[in-house]
Amino acid sequence: MEPQINPELATLLGVDKMGEQEKETFLARAGSIIIEAAIGRLLLSLEPDQVSQIEAYTEAAPETEDIFEYLLKTYPTFESIVEEEAAAFKDEAVEILEK
Repeated sequence: MEPQINPELATLLGVDKMGEQEKETFLARAGSIIIEAAIGRLLLSLEPDQVSQIEAYTEAAPETEDIFEYLLKTYPTFESIVEEEAAAFKDEAVEILEK
């Protein structure tokens, strides 16, 4: 699944003027920031034994395993957390760029 960005936000951030490689790098970095924030929030909402289960899973999972997909399947609230973090990232970017 290729990262998507709102056309208005793309214009505001200048993404629409970037070359393909620069755009891919930017979107990958933005995606990483959002996912890291979402995983942090998820971990804070879980019981210690649930966090231990995630740690054990990530340590045992092959490198090709999609841990993001695992979290979505295992923790139904994770999807809404990711959506909230993406919206917060967008809002913060707009606020910073409009100053």
